[in-house]
Amino acid sequence: MYILNSRKLAEDLVASRVSAHDKFLYLIYGWIFYVVVSYSTLIFSNAGRTFLGVLEFTIVSSVAFGGCFISYRRAIKFGGSDIDSFIVDFTCLLFPLSIQAYSLVWFVNYATAWFITFIWSRLTFDSEIAANAAAVFISNADWITTLLAVLSTQLLLFARMAMLIGLISERRATIGSGSGSAVVKRVVA
Repeated sequence: MYILNSRKLAEDLVASRVSAHDKFLYLIYGWIFYVVVSYSTLIFSNAGRTFLGVLEFTIVSSVAFGGCFISYRRAIKFGGSDIDSFIVDFTCLLFPLSIQAYSLVWFVNYATAWFITFIWSRLTFDSEIAANAAAVFISNADWITTLLAVLSTQLLLFARMAMLIGLISERRATIGSGSGSAVVKRVVA
């Protein structure tokens, strides 16, 4: 199993070197990862059951739906027609790609929040109006930055997913036409 090396996993999926047991483990580990991330304090729903909460849910759900749809379209575009292979490939890639996307985006998000807090504690204002305006901005910054981090995570995840799914489908189509060994090596390039 590859936890972080999604390109190597893609190569093994093309060459049919991922066992049914490992495919099952990718499904289970991916599910556990999402449960932990969803119910931890790593991310949270910003606005709850308000208009902003519905807006956030709509945006995030649209990106997720669009990402799945685009990944599937890339699979079809590059020669894939087997829905079962797409589902297995998508499921297996979801776990390592999620770890990569969440780790990168949320590290940047928390580092930025720490930096803003550090800078904020050293700011001085010449007027009460400027101080109040800055306070209003900062009080809403957490919602905006969290929404941006969630969207960035999904956009990064699905951009990489669509790329790798397209590569896998293209390589399988080429292998099916007879020029397989050189093509498998290109997946990792």
